[in-house]
Amino acid sequence: MFAFLLFWNGVVIHGLVSDLSFRNDGAHTTAVALSTRSETWQDEDGSYTVHFTKVGYTVDGEKYVREISGSFEEGRRLDVLYDRGNPGEVRNPSDVGIGSIIGGVVFLIFGIGMLGFLVSFVRDWRSF
Repeated sequence: MFAFLLFWNGVVIHGLVSDLSFRNDGAHTTAVALSTRSETWQDEDGSYTVHFTKVGYTVDGEKYVREISGSFEEGRRLDVLYDRGNPGEVRNPSDVGIGSIIGGVVFLIFGIGMLGFLVSFVRDWRSF
């Protein structure tokens, strides 16, 4: 369980650092929505659908076609963020918005709390 919680916190920290990096250092450009697809996933609470849109954009004369989260009608122009060091990496700006950052911080606090609880439980259990 300890290893899982360490892994969980590492994944959350990596996601937060990546999101903050994109939020602070990403460059905006205009992309054109080319097509949209969706995936429906099932779990014990029911099903949910996630949408992805293939977009085309140009950076420094080079054309890229990548996929971002969200559903946008074909031909629509939209703002995207790309990594200045790797223009082939692109995201929907809402994916690195303040809500996403706050959600990541909440997950990190939860993970750290669970780790603290586990350490406390093991320490108290060993004292018996």
